[in-house]
Amino acid sequence: MEETTIESFSSDNSVEVYTKTSLNDIERYLINKYFKKTDNILDLGCGVGRTTVALSRLGYKRLIGIDIVDKMIKKALVLYPGIKFLTGDASNLDFPNSSFDIVFFSFNGIDCIHPEKKLLDTIKEIRRILRPNGLYIFCSHNSMAIPKDIHLLKLFIQNVLRGRILFGDSYRYENHPFGDIYLYHSSQWKWKRNLEQLGFEVVEIVGNPFFRYNAHYVCRKVD
Repeated sequence: MEETTIESFSSDNSVEVYTKTSLNDIERYLINKYFKKTDNILDLGCGVGRTTVALSRLGYKRLIGIDIVDKMIKKALVLYPGIKFLTGDASNLDFPNSSFDIVFFSFNGIDCIHPEKKLLDTIKEIRRILRPNGLYIFCSHNSMAIPKDIHLLKLFIQNVLRGRILFGDSYRYENHPFGDIYLYHSSQWKWKRNLEQLGFEVVEIVGNPFFRYNAHYVCRKVD
């Protein structure tokens, strides 16, 4: 699954789709509330720099963008030579302990990691590189969300026909013009339990647990 997802995101079509710089309303809210200009920030799963460039333009300069898709990073380096971009695996980060104040993993990027054990090991790695009281802020698909539009209902039906477990923790299929991807879905309650077991305090969750297709989590590293 992970290999299929990475291969799809590595297509030329995908690189073009993700060549944009923008922040959604929830991301702006979280940045305004929790980010400081002096923070060392790691932008994981940055793609071609959507959030990294937006953060840089807002004045956040102590900033590194990382993505596992080398083609996306190469494109970002050409488009934005003044920003530091690296190809890297979120589950095996080449940084010393306590390197960052904030790790930002936006746009459901954590959900691309398969299997679930590796996904949870990735969060341990994120905790390792965070400074004491550092923040891990991320977005993830909500397994309990009720499909509320035609697109989400179509995805739901496609996964039912493929025999995938729904309304529970599972990797669900999505078809895009650039290829098939498989994304992790979990409930807010299980995420909170997992995060606490992995050494985080959940400070805030943004998103209705039943009516929002994804949720944003703000988690503080605790000793």
